[in-house]
Amino acid sequence: MLSESPRNRLEWAIVESLIVFGIFLFWIVAAIATVVGIRILVFPLVVLGVRVERPFIELFQLTTPLSDLVLLVAVITSLLYVLVRGGTLLIDHYHRTVRPRSGSDE
Repeated sequence: MLSESPRNRLEWAIVESLIVFGIFLFWIVAAIATVVGIRILVFPLVVLGVRVERPFIELFQLTTPLSDLVLLVAVITSLLYVLVRGGTLLIDHYHRTVRPRSGSDE
């Protein structure tokens, strides 16, 4: 999986970094889209003076702490990706270095 040359290892590290960055970017864009969507739905009602029911106001106020939740989910998703990727590298390294037992089909 990992090449012996430093150039290929650097390219691999850059690709992995871009994937983790993409995970963070996805969750940030999802949060922004959610906040904008909710505010677009509620704002015209407030401007027109329509009495907004309590659940809508609470939903509007709920978007404020959404950034903390998005950051937490992005970190957990990235850590899970790194953990799985590291495990894959360890298993690959194990399969390359350990000699199969004599007489075994593995």
